[in-house]
Amino acid sequence: MDDKIILSKSKSGDFYINTKSFDVSTTKLNPFILKFFFLNDEVKITIGRILDKISIYLGILSIRDTTYTVLKEMIINSVKANSKRIFFKEREADIQNNQDYEKNISEFKKDFLENQEKYNTLLKKYDYYVLILFRFNKEMFQIKVKNNVSITDEELKRINQRIEKSKQYSDMSEIFMDQADETEGAGLGLSMSLLMLKNEGISPDNYTIIHSEKDTTTTINIPLKFHKKNPSFQKTQDIISNLDTLPTFPKTITKIQELISDSNANLEKISALVESDVSLAANILKIANSAAFAQQNHAQSIERAIQLIGFRELSNILFSVGTKRIMEDKYPAFEEIWKNANKSAFICKLLANRMGFKNNFTTNLISASLLHDIGMVVILSLEPELTNQIKKIIGEREIPALLSMEEISIGTTHTIIGLMIAEKWNFPETLKIAVQYHHTPLMVNEKYHSLIFPVYLANKIIDIINLESQYSYIHTQVLEYFDFTDEKIFMKFVNQIKKEYAQEMF
Repeated sequence: MDDKIILSKSKSGDFYINTKSFDVSTTKLNPFILKFFFLNDEVKITIGRILDKISIYLGILSIRDTTYTVLKEMIINSVKANSKRIFFKEREADIQNNQDYEKNISEFKKDFLENQEKYNTLLKKYDYYVLILFRFNKEMFQIKVKNNVSITDEELKRINQRIEKSKQYSDMSEIFMDQADETEGAGLGLSMSLLMLKNEGISPDNYTIIHSEKDTTTTINIPLKFHKKNPSFQKTQDIISNLDTLPTFPKTITKIQELISDSNANLEKISALVESDVSLAANILKIANSAAFAQQNHAQSIERAIQLIGFRELSNILFSVGTKRIMEDKYPAFEEIWKNANKSAFICKLLANRMGFKNNFTTNLISASLLHDIGMVVILSLEPELTNQIKKIIGEREIPALLSMEEISIGTTHTIIGLMIAEKWNFPETLKIAVQYHHTPLMVNEKYHSLIFPVYLANKIIDIINLESQYSYIHTQVLEYFDFTDEKIFMKFVNQIKKEYAQEMF
């Protein structure tokens, strides 16, 4: 990598880049290069944008979040290594001396976590930087992360030991149980990264660290012809076996859907059939009067509720009601997920209003948002401890790779489980897409963007409100779709949501 290459300064001056264009098809395999001193939101947004463009261009969107997670760990370790040099320099301690190292390393960890702003300033002052190079061709996507300090022999020894040990792991439980030395602070992150790569069919041997007298370079080579592994965990088999015990869809609901599909559908007949099922009638009224459908005057009768929802849209709403009826008694996590789904439905309604979607489409979008996480109901109910552990790690480390974490922990994902349920109950195509792709919206055909982008963004907004995510992790293409490329405009929308429904939802 040529350090003398001309890089353009960003508006803030906190990072530099060698191109203003993100059209990867015009780069003719020339690399994207970023240079920065610390990882801030502007850098995260830029990295995410580059990864999105390259992943789409190379056809590897399925591993985009895994790639981002691995890269972020590489960056954090590089920034930390640079910061460690500052700490030892200001202490006038010799980082190459084992006694000095052992004496100061624990205090550095504490100081680094508590004084991020101080280190950000000093990294810039001492010109301790990180360079990222994104290079790709027809066979390989390569990412190099280089920081301008040399790793010590002892540090490299410990990290290489961790890499070798990590190659033996087959799932996250083995990492959690491992009590190996965490002196370098890279233990969990590095092991998790290598396991994610292995799960995608990318050998951990493609992850390497080399150093010279002046710098350290970590490289990940991603072959474009990788073959994803299909882990076979007992947990997965147990979950699938549990799905086999799910009953068929309620007959009353199936009968109502048949009446709706009749060209001579009659409001009176349909209303009477709904009213004959007390539980069904109560749920229809509840949904019709929920925040997602909120009108000035609440529906007091089933007939009015159906008029409010609409015949065609009622058919999709009935999938929500039927799912609720079956799952709320069988799975203890249902209430928590359903509450979150209602938040998502409310936000989707606001997004639909912002985009000027027609009422009938908005109703179907609300159905999709109510049902998108049905797989999570099952996983959280059957594997609560492991699922909450995954959520904790994702929150603490601020990573977007929920599906990859589920795969290396459980052997499957809540989107796959959700799709199996949707197929068992013959959900329409739009609902299946919402269930399968709400974490990977860029993988969906453009004709479904108006469906999947709102569901994806609603989830991100909920996470941001709960302080579990941030603006910089949202796909740029989704932000552009809703005209939210200005973070201030986006946060104004988020604050509007909090204000309009704070007491009931958040």
